[in-house]
Amino acid sequence: MGILYLIGLGLCNEKDLTLRGLEILRNKVKEVYIELYTAVPRKLNVDSLKELIGKDVKVLRRDAVESNYLLDRAKKTDVALIVPGDPLIATTHISLILEARKRGIAYRVVHNASVLTAVPGACGLHAYKFGRTTTLPYPYKGHIFESPYDVIKENLSRGLHTLILLDLDPQKGSSMSVSEGIEILMKIEERRKEGVIRDDSILVGLSNIGSDDEIVKAGYPKDLMRYKFPMGMHSIVVVGNLHFTEAEALVYLADAPKEILKNV
Repeated sequence: MGILYLIGLGLCNEKDLTLRGLEILRNKVKEVYIELYTAVPRKLNVDSLKELIGKDVKVLRRDAVESNYLLDRAKKTDVALIVPGDPLIATTHISLILEARKRGIAYRVVHNASVLTAVPGACGLHAYKFGRTTTLPYPYKGHIFESPYDVIKENLSRGLHTLILLDLDPQKGSSMSVSEGIEILMKIEERRKEGVIRDDSILVGLSNIGSDDEIVKAGYPKDLMRYKFPMGMHSIVVVGNLHFTEAEALVYLADAPKEILKNV
């Protein structure tokens, strides 16, 4: 019986692996896999990853991760699944270790940085003032999913910020863009008319957090829709009530309009 290791890749590329994770990949496991359906770090090079750890790395599709494939392999030998960000943020991977426990298969988790922990600091917002995180999916057959709007509304009613993770476009190898995400939210607002996304709402657009070309830009919806964010992994923060230190951070770290300082 082997051990199943879930190893966090971090935010940017193979160089963000922890020393502990790298040691396990090099010295303790026989088979190494990576999934790239929950996120695709823009600077990740799988060939460079293989060279770094000195082993082959197989990319697994979602159906393989969610099946019994890894657990069947872990019955025979030590295997590792590399996960972008932190391994247990995605519910897929929680399900994997639950099934491992039920089958009596040992597992180990090597945590790493996640967009959930990196975004508040990158914006200069207080981490404890974020409410529920939500994911904004692409419309499906013309249908726009409105549950993210409801999450934002609930958080705003409590004065809390909302992190919006943007849907992944596997064909592009990147996520929905900030402008696409805001456009979808504004379409929901046009229909619902509940004042959740207003012309004077302060939003933060983020791209490629943790990389050398990280962009953090705060402003009004129409300003961010015009801003040219680089391709990669994007996310949005809808800002709730601001402490004066948060307002200063948005102005001086994220180029937010200075008039927001008058409202705190």
